[in-house]
Amino acid sequence: AMANGGEPLVLVQFRPAWAAQAYLRLAGLRHEVENWRHPFSASAGALPQLRGRDRIVPEEEILRDLAARFVDLDERAGLTAAQRAQAAGFESIVRN
Repeated sequence: AMANGGEPLVLVQFRPAWAAQAYLRLAGLRHEVENWRHPFSASAGALPQLRGRDRIVPEEEILRDLAARFVDLDERAGLTAAQRAQAAGFESIVRN
């Protein structure tokens, strides 16, 4: 069963949002992907964004939001605090 019963989350992207797509799939969260022709939404800002349950989550917060509201993949994997810190460091390096 999916962890987010009800309305699916919608990942709105201009270019593929690989990290967000992977997280959604690994977490087993019901979602849809919308591909837009422009990298910016006049009403909500830059893409990608995660939409659902009366929320619009910007790119830099998508993974943390999914972990906090639905499934924490680090916790599911049994990572120690040190391993979580290391994973956060790697994520920061890759993003920046």
